[in-house]
Amino acid sequence: MDYYIYSMGSKSEKYRIVRGRYVAWESQGRGKMSIKRGRVVKFIPAGMNAFDEVPGRLVGAIDRSKKNFKDVAKIDRYLIEVFVNSDGEKIKPVLYCTRASLVHEIPKPSWA
Repeated sequence: MDYYIYSMGSKSEKYRIVRGRYVAWESQGRGKMSIKRGRVVKFIPAGMNAFDEVPGRLVGAIDRSKKNFKDVAKIDRYLIEVFVNSDGEKIKPVLYCTRASLVHEIPKPSWA
């Protein structure tokens, strides 16, 4: 198991999320808030190119021209594979690279 621990600077809070665990975060898009849920693929430290870290089995899940994240950011992030939309319907896996401070672990969902 891979454990990733990082600190949020001045808050000194520590997060530890194991690769393969299920997570959720609040997201805003098209004028409304939604909760996204998925599985952690990898921790992406600040300054690292997230697209280069996409595992080979998931490269087909991402179209570089329509990806849901910047390649490089100044913040720590998690690469997350999302399988369901906000209505709970299963979809083709989509990858997000979400700010680590927004992500929290959840129990294994029924759709997993």
